[in-house]
Amino acid sequence: MRKVYILMLAMVATLGTKAQINCQPGQLSTLVTDKNATTLTITGQMDARDFKFIVTELTSLETLDLENVDVVAYENLATSTLANDYSFAAGEVPAMGLAGQQHLTTVVLPRTARTLGTAALAACPALTSVTMGENLETIGDYAISACTSLSSVTIPAGVTTVGTGAFSRCEALNTIDVATGGDAQLTIGDEAFLGCKALTTVNLGENLVAIGNSAFTGTALTVLDLSSYKHLQSIGDWAYTLTYIGSATLPASLKHMGKGLFMYNDRMQSATLPAGIDSLASYTFAGNSQLTTVDLGKIKAMGDYALYSTPRIEEITIPERVTFIGTRAMAGMTGIERIFASPATAPALGENVWEGVDQPNVRLIVNNGNDADTYLAAEQWREFMINYQVLLGDADEDMMISIGDINVILNILTGITHNYPKQTDGDQDGEISISDVNYVINRILGRAEFTYIYVSPNTTDEVSIHDFSIAPGETRDVELVLNNEQQCSHMQCDINLPEGLSIVGTTTAQRAANHTLATSKQDSNYRILCYSLNGERITGNEGAVVTLKVKADENFTGDYATITVDNVVLADRDHGTLYAPATTATVGSTTGINDITSAQVKSVRYYNVAGQESSTPFTGVNMVVTTYTDGTTSTSKVIK
Repeated sequence: MRKVYILMLAMVATLGTKAQINCQPGQLSTLVTDKNATTLTITGQMDARDFKFIVTELTSLETLDLENVDVVAYENLATSTLANDYSFAAGEVPAMGLAGQQHLTTVVLPRTARTLGTAALAACPALTSVTMGENLETIGDYAISACTSLSSVTIPAGVTTVGTGAFSRCEALNTIDVATGGDAQLTIGDEAFLGCKALTTVNLGENLVAIGNSAFTGTALTVLDLSSYKHLQSIGDWAYTLTYIGSATLPASLKHMGKGLFMYNDRMQSATLPAGIDSLASYTFAGNSQLTTVDLGKIKAMGDYALYSTPRIEEITIPERVTFIGTRAMAGMTGIERIFASPATAPALGENVWEGVDQPNVRLIVNNGNDADTYLAAEQWREFMINYQVLLGDADEDMMISIGDINVILNILTGITHNYPKQTDGDQDGEISISDVNYVINRILGRAEFTYIYVSPNTTDEVSIHDFSIAPGETRDVELVLNNEQQCSHMQCDINLPEGLSIVGTTTAQRAANHTLATSKQDSNYRILCYSLNGERITGNEGAVVTLKVKADENFTGDYATITVDNVVLADRDHGTLYAPATTATVGSTTGINDITSAQVKSVRYYNVAGQESSTPFTGVNMVVTTYTDGTTSTSKVIK
């Protein structure tokens, strides 16, 4: 008995409130003689029973050093040991193993431990220092949560997982640092740092690959620069909601951004999306009252409420690949002045996309006149002031300033060319002159900056030609029709005819009987001007304004070829200038009417698309019903 007593004294040395113990699994309760110890260093081996003893009996501990402890497996299927669990793995600081220690300030975790279990150090309000072992791989769910005095944490380089809520509600946590030197890919779990309201400095190492949902919600980060995280591919929903970041720079590697990522941030002023992001998720920037600049990268879609209530954005570009914009995605953008719409076709829309936006006074800038037509025809889009941008001096319309533009201007001055685009008047003095040549020369030589103007097809009023048919060698009258809701005094348009057709005469119709006509031609394009010197208005609001005498040459073989009416300008003395969308008409080379020549024909009736009946052809598409003397009928379709 005496030898055993001496051995025990060697194993346990109690010096006031400090203790050092070399432990064997399950034996800690028999080795500690002072349950009021404030400092404890343990070596040897421990299992879940020993951690339970610390939690329940050593409630005065302030410092705990487990660096040289090996945690071994333990299982008792008859009764739970910790956290209602019966089985505990080796190398894991068990779930709830050190949780709720009210006085614990300093912990050194086992150097050999691979896992810090669920809530292992949770709710230790006095904890200020945690040292993790170099072999640690997993920090479990809520492992160090609600440790309200902890101000800094260094995560070992080998950690691959920071679990759900691992450091959540650590309200004094200011700095997170992941050690360098490892190659482990790190995932930050959902709510990992949620509610860490003092957190301002975050270094997540070289191999961060994912940030979970609400991971940094409610933190004190003021700058978010993730550009150095070259392996980061995913950031979850609400990850930085209610985190008042001034600016955000995201890495090129990023492929996924979750919903509400920066929602209700009243400090963020700018953000740039990486090229790899396909969609701006719902609520991403909703409620960001200070946001002024957003680069949407190369997204294909914009989710519901994505930019909702961002009143300080004045200008934004919708990327070329966008095909859909969600419900109220840009509602409440009351400061918006210009939207650059890069898609050639107007994207599909959810409900009330621009609710609260003064759309008629917002300039929607598209690529060209053809794109403008698609936006003018689309619900919600058509309410904007739709423009397309042109380069002043670009007389040959090749989107650059060169000697070719000088050539066009000189041709205009010498009478060789009569038709030219609006931007030819480079100095915008209302006429084409030698000063426009000087304007182009100055820009070619770099003596002046390039300047753009906007052309606005900003009305749904329409100038059009009905479909018709014409035989080779035939000349026929074709009506140029104006359907206008707004009064106008003057009309201008360009008519591009297919090969083999020409306009050989023009006269005003009754609606414009007191107006003057002027016509010019360049190649197959005809410019028609119908104007009144005293500002008299074109009467009525629909019907023919000009009758065109169209001639088909003997070789005309047009098989439903297309006529285009574009560059339509309507002007009025009171309402100013409106730019209308382009329209098209179809022309065929035969009428089909001459096919009905049999002596056995009893009657021929014509029906238009509205179902109206006539004994003579309607203008446009006709359904022809022929009745023969033997009582039979036939049906065909013709174009007049």
